[in-house]
Amino acid sequence: MSHQSPSKVLLAVSVALFALLIPGTSAAQEPGPYPGLPEIPGDPNIPGSEVRSVYGWLGTTQVGLAGSVRAKQWARLPLGVLAANASFLESRYGETQGDGDLFIEGGVDVEAFFVSPDGSAEPYGFSPEIGVRTVAFGSIPVEVRLQVRQRREGGLPVGFHLQPIDRIYFIGANGIGGLRTVAESVRVQDLVEVTVTGLALDGVDVPVGSTCSTGPTAALDAASETWETTAPDQVLAFDPAVGFVALNGGTLNGTLDVPPFSGCAGPSGDDLSDILTSAISGPGNPVTLRVGHVSCIAAVDPEFGAPVPPPPGADTPAEAACSDALPYPLNPLITTVPTPLPFPTQPPGSQGP
Repeated sequence: MSHQSPSKVLLAVSVALFALLIPGTSAAQEPGPYPGLPEIPGDPNIPGSEVRSVYGWLGTTQVGLAGSVRAKQWARLPLGVLAANASFLESRYGETQGDGDLFIEGGVDVEAFFVSPDGSAEPYGFSPEIGVRTVAFGSIPVEVRLQVRQRREGGLPVGFHLQPIDRIYFIGANGIGGLRTVAESVRVQDLVEVTVTGLALDGVDVPVGSTCSTGPTAALDAASETWETTAPDQVLAFDPAVGFVALNGGTLNGTLDVPPFSGCAGPSGDDLSDILTSAISGPGNPVTLRVGHVSCIAAVDPEFGAPVPPPPGADTPAEAACSDALPYPLNPLITTVPTPLPFPTQPPGSQGP
């Protein structure tokens, strides 16, 4: 990860744009320069960050795994594209810790948005559809298509907020004795909406209307492990399955609390909310999210000379211009497009993914 100061980053925008994901969003969102995305406020303490709505954009991809404790089943989260905006935090260098170590600290403040699949009602904020097969009331076979949607304010999606922080310690006073790199735990906490986009009961398609959802009340809480290495080259040692390093992506593990569903009535008038609640809803559902290396540039804004967010409907790596070339050939674990995660051997609730 880069440890340049914000002023240098803004002078070399191409470098800054390769920093990864997500800042906090104010309560009163305003439209930004790119339709469907909000204005992203800068930090008055970071010189030049007021321009982050036009600078700092890049794309990446994400895969995942989710489990339903109630249904005792796992489902893979399909490959999706994220539009990420990043701003470098003020770096610190040369401070002495209590143990005599000197260190460099660098980080990024990121806002990440789902790039909605083609045909979605909104250009950003909608995940790909997730297929789930389960049983309701102990006997009714249920096939459900779900979609996770970011909460919205002012008609615009609210980005997931992350602040990846890396510290490089020079062990011993004056750097004597080697070095140690620590990527701190990265955490995402937010409310999302889980929406039913399709339903089949006992093999028969059943319309549920357009308002069948939990509302923006499903609590997502996921974090990475703190990752540490004494290897001279952090990049060669990094394993995205364990930690999270801003530029190289990583893995977040946590839970999704799914509240009851409502508004699930189709043309017949029958309300199926209770059936869906019985099959899906419940607290503590395990979730794993793996984010790839941030290196997708779909286009460059001719006015600003900076990459633009991946366009709406760019829900494949090719459409988002995510290169298949390995960012770091000497470390094949770091990839732009993560491979699908394997299913655990235990049902959800018995152990984490």
